[in-house]
Amino acid sequence: MATQESVAWSMVACFQDAGDISTRKMFGEYCVYLFGKPVALICDDHLFVQPTDSARKILKTIDEAPPFPGAKPRLRVAEAEWKQKGRMSKLLIALYKELPDPKPRKRKNPAKKRSSMAAVTPRTLKKSKPARKRGT
Repeated sequence: MATQESVAWSMVACFQDAGDISTRKMFGEYCVYLFGKPVALICDDHLFVQPTDSARKILKTIDEAPPFPGAKPRLRVAEAEWKQKGRMSKLLIALYKELPDPKPRKRKNPAKKRSSMAAVTPRTLKKSKPARKRGT
């Protein structure tokens, strides 16, 4: 079941005090970014965060569950907790400080550089046939 957009926006509204919050929709679910770093997931109308020491100290109830089938368990934040703006801002800032920066993506190089010898092959040395004239 995908996350409802209204639920995602109500969660994000509670995080606005933390700083520059943005979201990206992926496969019907949302990833929450703080200053460009992923800090939380919104899956099936639930908020999930990484199980870090600071998250365990800030959250009152600790419930570990995978956000989607096959994923590693994360801390599921209860609805009563994510509605507390001060606590959620504190949690996201602590996660931002504790989590590592995302790895830079490798760019695909569409045109591989060829060596000077690779450009000269017997096929490239053959002369092409002249174009046929039409209608004569």
